[in-house]
Amino acid sequence: MDHGMLPWRGYDMKERLTKHFDIRFSHCDRNGRLALHELFKMMQECAVLHAHELGVGMQRIAVTNQTFVLSRAVINILGMPSMDERIEITTYPAGIERLFFIRDFEMHCNGRLFASARTLWLVIDIASRRPDRNLARQVDFPFNTNDSLGLVNPEKPGVPAKTEPVFVSRVRYSDIDILGHANNSAYIRWTVDCLGEEFFRSNERYSMTVCFSSEMTDGEVLEIFHDDNLIMGRGSEGRETFR
Repeated sequence: MDHGMLPWRGYDMKERLTKHFDIRFSHCDRNGRLALHELFKMMQECAVLHAHELGVGMQRIAVTNQTFVLSRAVINILGMPSMDERIEITTYPAGIERLFFIRDFEMHCNGRLFASARTLWLVIDIASRRPDRNLARQVDFPFNTNDSLGLVNPEKPGVPAKTEPVFVSRVRYSDIDILGHANNSAYIRWTVDCLGEEFFRSNERYSMTVCFSSEMTDGEVLEIFHDDNLIMGRGSEGRETFR
């Protein structure tokens, strides 16, 4: 395994990536606003595209048996856009802390900031599924920050006090992504289902922090625990999957 390869060399690096999305019927919740899990899919697409432009895209680092996975995220919603509106998502690397690659997002609609987010990504070894430190030690691409957003690195949320699950689900084939595990947007969808319609109808503005603890695979049973503002998922043998 040649960890000495510097995959970003020879690339014309763009410090930021901006991509536009049209909000379609299939992107909206029952209130006609962009659904949170659909926004996460769009953010993920932007992150994947920008990583490719920076020379550390999925196919590029797969040569050294590595891949990026989302570990933590905090997102601040100021009011979701509605169907037929066009949004603009801008993303950029914001630094490295220990093993975490920090990536920030700014999201606008009609010139208005409607959301911002900070995400922490890990590079893992594809075979062992363990964190791989080598890429973090080698990268030399530009970092940006926008202090006006007030973004901070997400901390791990607390654990719900209630010990009985509020609902039980099963990971389906459609939840699985190209890495062979449930995509991060599936965890957000489960969280949205747990919070329910009343929360999103009553809260135009809110913040959410999520920590992805372990992978879930096709057919695995998921138990969701919810107490006040705390949500936690447990998979096989009671192991924590997210909170």
